[in-house]
Formats: sequence, C-alpha cells, structure tokens
Amino acid sequence: MKLLSELKRRNVHRMAVLYAVVAWLIMQLAEVMLSLVELPAVTGEFVLILLAIGFPIALVFSWFFELTPEGLSLEKNVKSGDSKPHVAGRRADFIIIALLCSAVIVFAYDKWWASAPLPQSIAVLAFVDMSPEGDQEYFADGLAEELITRLTEIDSLLVSGRASSFHFKDRDEDLKTIGEQLSVSHVLEGSVRKAGDELRITARLTDVSSGFQLWSDTYERGLKDIFAIQKDIAESVATSLSVRLSVGAPGAIEGGTENIEAYEAFLAGNAANQREELLRAIDHYEQATRLDPGFALAWERQANAYQQAYWDFGELGADRWLQRRDEAIARAVSAAPDSRQVLNSLAVIEVYRRNFVEARRLFDEIHNRDEAGVARYSVEYVDLLTKTGNTRQALWVAHQIQRRDPMNPMLPNYLTQLYLSLGRLEDALETVERGYESAIPKRYLAISGIVVALTMDRPEEILKWLTEWHKWYPPVEPLKFPPPDWDQLFDADHQPDWLYEAFEASRGLDYHVANWAAYYGEDELALKAMGRSLDPWSFWTPLTARVRTTDEFKQIVRQAGLVDYWKEYGWNDFCAPTDGEDFECH
Repeated sequence: MKLLSELKRRNVHRMAVLYAVVAWLIMQLAEVMLSLVELPAVTGEFVLILLAIGFPIALVFSWFFELTPEGLSLEKNVKSGDSKPHVAGRRADFIIIALLCSAVIVFAYDKWWASAPLPQSIAVLAFVDMSPEGDQEYFADGLAEELITRLTEIDSLLVSGRASSFHFKDRDEDLKTIGEQLSVSHVLEGSVRKAGDELRITARLTDVSSGFQLWSDTYERGLKDIFAIQKDIAESVATSLSVRLSVGAPGAIEGGTENIEAYEAFLAGNAANQREELLRAIDHYEQATRLDPGFALAWERQANAYQQAYWDFGELGADRWLQRRDEAIARAVSAAPDSRQVLNSLAVIEVYRRNFVEARRLFDEIHNRDEAGVARYSVEYVDLLTKTGNTRQALWVAHQIQRRDPMNPMLPNYLTQLYLSLGRLEDALETVERGYESAIPKRYLAISGIVVALTMDRPEEILKWLTEWHKWYPPVEPLKFPPPDWDQLFDADHQPDWLYEAFEASRGLDYHVANWAAYYGEDELALKAMGRSLDPWSFWTPLTARVRTTDEFKQIVRQAGLVDYWKEYGWNDFCAPTDGEDFECH
C-alpha cells in the first residue's frame, strides 16, 4: 500500500495514462505521414518499438523527478515546502483530458467519416448472360463496360473501375460485402438475354448499406435500341442518386457509334483483349472501324493494341506497328477531339514517343475538365510519373487509385516497380507474389519479378519468375531472350554473350538488357540499352544506380526529353540541378 501511495504522490499513474494517449496519437500521425512520404512499412513498426521503449523510461523519469516552481528537479533534492505534487497532478489531469478529447475526435473521424464511402459512388457489376445458348457473355460484359463509361461521364458521380467491379463476376458475394470492399454506396447489376436481334435486359440499382432497391427496370427491345437502353439506364441511375448530369444527353459517349455491327465488333475486340488474344482483338477493332470510320473509341483501342503488338512481337514488323498506331490515334483524335478516353490514350502514346511535356499537358487538360478529380488518378498518369522518375509522387497516386479501384490488375506491376525504385525490395517482392494471380497481363508482372530477384541476387527467384514469364511469352527466335540454356545466366564464362545477342536482336528487350547488363557489371551495354529504349523504367531501378552517375547517362536523359520535363514540372527523386545548366543523378 505504501508503494501505491508513493506512486500516486509522484504522479506516476498520471504519467502512464498521459504517455499512452500521446503514444496513440503519435501512431495515428505516423500512419498518415508514412502514407504521404511513402516510407517502408517497417518504419511504423520502428516507431512502435521506440514508443514501447520510451514507456518505462517515462515512468522512471516521473518517479525520480518532480515539477517545482523552479522547474524540474530530482525528487530527493526538493524541499518539503517546494513540493507540490497535487499542482503538477492537476496540470497533468487537464492535459490528459485535452488529449483524450483529441483522441476521441481522431478515432471518430477515422471510424465513421474518413473511411466511409462517398454518398454518390457506384460499382457496375458484370451483367449475367441469360441467353439460351449462353454464348453472349462478351455482349453482357460489354454492356456493363459501356455503362461504366457512360456513368463516368457524370462528373458528380464516382464510379468504381471495371477491373474491381468485374472481380466479383461469378462469385457468390452479397451486395453489402461488395460495397464495403469497393468502398461504394450503390451497386448496379443486371442480366442480358439475347436471341438473334431481340434483347431482354434487366437492371437494378441497390443501396448497399440498407439493401433497399432504388430503381429497377426491364427492357424488351430490338438490338437496334441498345444505345437508347444504355442512355435510359444511365439517366435513371443519375436521377435515382440525385446527381447533376454533366452533359446534355445523359450517358452520351463522345466518340461512340450508332452502327450496331461496328458496336458488336468493338465489344468482341474488348473481350479478346481481356483474354490476352491481341491479334484477334486487333482484327475485331479493324472490323469496327471499317464498318464505321468515325468510331473514335474503336480507333483508340486499335492504337493501343498496335502499341502492345510492338512490345509483344519485338522487331517483327515493329515499324509497321508504330506507323499503324500513329495513324489510328490520329483518326481517333480527329473524330473525337474532346473525348477524355481518346486524349488519355494520346497522352500514353506521347510518353512512348518521349514527348513527356506534351503528355503531361494532356493529362492536365483531362484533369482540368474533371470536377470529381478522378482523371488524374489513372494508371496511365502513374506510368508517366514512373518513367520521369517522380517515384514518390507516382506511388502516392497509385495508392489513391487503389482506394477507388482496389482490384485493378495493372496496379501490382506499377507498385512493384515503384517499391523497387525506392529500394523497398521486400515490399516489391511481396507485391509481386500477392498480385500475380489477378495481374493482367501476367507477363509484365513476371518481368518485374525477374528484376526484383536480380536486385536481391536470388538465383532461385530469378529462375522462378523467368519460368512464369516463359509461360505467357515463350521465346521467339529473333528475340533470343532468355537464352536456350538457362545455365548461361549464372555462368561467369558466358554471362554477357547471350545478352549482347539479345540486344542486337530487338529494341523491345532493352528494359531486360539494361537491368541484366547492370547486374553483370556490363555498364557500357546497360547505357546502350537505356539510350535506345522507348521505356525509361530501367533508368530508375537500383541495378542501374551506378550508371546514373555517369556523363553518358546525363546525355541519355537530355536526349530523351526528360530534362525539359523536369525544368517544366520539377526535378525528380534521382536527379537535381547543380551549376548553370548542369545536373547530377544518383
């Protein structure tokens, strides 16, 4: 009892409570700051350990020291007349009460306000194919995708991305769970029955928190009325959610078509693209633009497919693919110069052309038109920031996308590359492992897995991800990557030989070559690959850090147009200006 009385007299119990509240508030602040500054996840654990170590120190300090009118003094040196523990205790009580009030406010905000979905947000689930033959899945999926696009045109409505919404396709999940996982307040679902030219479409809008059905309708019309049906559904959703329509015709899509055959070919192309059947998708998109030469969105998808073909097929007709890409995007812009989707793809192509300043201007133009601020949070914008070396900013934007589109299949690849560039290798490896099953296309994430394993110098991991990459992208003879005999990868007598052959075979392998050459210490070859590459991702990996300090690298980034971009929009995380026009990178 004497000990307890002494603890109370010396305000040790108050110090314990005060320290606990302050420590909790520090952890909340640390969580916010870590997400903004993008420090490694282990930093949070380090803060927690420091706070735990500090707890007994604070209690010991409270036992041995006392607050007097002259300040802090050792308790044994305080005269009885100067000792006023009750005054210090009362001050501590006021501080504890104030901090507890702050803690309650922070907790309430985090629990009920900050994490709550925005009231005007929606996910459009994949529509169910109810056709007699069960062969209209592509049409049902296409209808849902078109509705996503139409609803996205409403500036005051936040729409979950296709990948996240379609993640629940063929899954027996209740709507409340879906709403919580996607952080949306409403879900639109339905079914399609198509027989010949006859359609029967049902759609229903549900409030996920209450389960209350806000609106539903059934449409039994001919195929020629599909666009009117889409418009009607979009308008009904907007009315039910009481959101302001941003266009005169609700749900109208700039750059679309009224040609039913062209529309079906377009949907078939989208379906083939999702299955990673690139050449088949190109055939469908080309058919769509033949049927309707003014179909801007089909030209836009066509341009993207040609760009993908360039990467997939290396030097096999590379110039032809790029020429067709340029022609297709020009037709898309000519047909729909104000379409966000078309401008977004034009910005992506400008990045591939190394016109980084023009790409950023286009993204900013899209963002300025977007009242909801969603346009800036796109994986394409993350790609621009990643390639220009603005890694921390890119990671912050990627995390914003993740909040609204958590199942986006492209995000794991970007997150892996960004963690890699920041030296967060364990986070990069974990992201590859966790995201591989849902990633589209898988071969890209497998490539990232290879580079992460190279950086960590783990041969078994390197072979593992090479094997995965091999499944989706078997070696084509002109590419010469990887070498037929994988033992050459780690044979000191043959290491550089196959790499030089790969470099001569295709510029489509420059990302591989730059990182592997840096891994082998072949800096000259790494610089050659980086100088020729259309994709600057290899510029910012840990493997190429050594060559970034060279004058040759500075010349490469000048020629790539990156210095002009940095002067316009700020220097990146790896390079900074020095004297005059010079700069240095690390």
